Amino acid sequence: MLTDKAQAIRTHASVVAEKSALVDSLRSTVLKQLKLLDQTLPASDSLLGDLIASSEGIISFIETANRKREDVAQKLADLKEKLFTVQEEVTQAASDLQKWTYDWAEAVAVVGLKENATPSEASSVVQSVNELLVLLKESASLVDRIAGVDRDAGGFKDEVQGVIAAVAPDLSSLSVDLAVSDLSDRLSAATGAQATLDEWKKQLGQEESKRNKARLVVDPKLAAGDGALGFWKALAQVFPSTREQRCWVHKTANVLDKLPERLQPEAKEKLHAIWMAETREDAGTAFDLFLDTYRAKYSKATECLTKDRDALLAFYDFPAEHWIHLRTTNPIESVFATVRLRHRRTKGNGSRTACLAMVFKLMQSAEKRWRLLNGSNLLVDVIAGVSFTNGIKQAA
Repeated sequence: MLTDKAQAIRTHASVVAEKSALVDSLRSTVLKQLKLLDQTLPASDSLLGDLIASSEGIISFIETANRKREDVAQKLADLKEKLFTVQEEVTQAASDLQKWTYDWAEAVAVVGLKENATPSEASSVVQSVNELLVLLKESASLVDRIAGVDRDAGGFKDEVQGVIAAVAPDLSSLSVDLAVSDLSDRLSAATGAQATLDEWKKQLGQEESKRNKARLVVDPKLAAGDGALGFWKALAQVFPSTREQRCWVHKTANVLDKLPERLQPEAKEKLHAIWMAETREDAGTAFDLFLDTYRAKYSKATECLTKDRDALLAFYDFPAEHWIHLRTTNPIESVFATVRLRHRRTKGNGSRTACLAMVFKLMQSAEKRWRLLNGSNLLVDVIAGVSFTNGIKQAA
């Protein structure tokens, strides 16, 4: 815009110069004509008339040229004034541009751009910032929601602590998470134990029913088994007078599992010395030796052994001939070993009824090769309640 105005001023100045040259030319022509008139005036009147007409035309043209010259001069003055105004505007614009450049450099620096970054680049960054602000707003809303959930969780946590204090006071010192996990494990174990208990009670109840029908009124004298809690609880409810004998094979494995591998061979010999002892007294001495040897460093192993001490040594109150059958559950598990061996050969178990029928027939087949227990003749004394001490029958 400023260049166009300057060009217009130059054009008008050129026109003014041309008009001035034309005026000077016309003046020269008039002077020449006047001199010629002075020389030729007496000769012809017509020439004078032509001269006058020509002079009038020249004068009229000069007047017109003067007016145009005045107009051009006025326009030139106006253009000069506009030029001054434009120069002021250019100066202000340059000042504003410098300030804007400084502000732009600061603005783009804030968003990580260089000072020569283009507006399109800045616009892209601004759009990203706007999207980030939206995400921040959503995050703030989410934080508020989480805070509400935390408040609700805090209240729920207090309620859970109250429940734990009521149903399991021994867990009150633990954190809520650990206490809930432990309590859940206990509930699962209790549920499983209850189911096992019900199953064992059912089976033992069926056995009792069979015995009643056969007019056998004597409860079993001894039951051998591993640490299955359901079996022992059901046994205590169905046959409360029956004594317990823990399996030494299972107990040995459980105790050795709580000792370092390098100590297991020696510990195993000490355990064998307990249940292989000739008398309960000797077994007690070997028992105490094992406890004294490992209690200081391996308390879990000794606790595992100590908790079932009486049940592990119950076999000493029965005939010595029977000990090999009483100290472990091998006589029972050997029966099922035969069943498992044959069962692996089948391709699928079929239905539950078919599986039970197959197991039953396998056991029927296996019983053909069973032999009598050692000292089977002494079973009459056991049933009669005869006392045995360290496997030796005591006189009445």
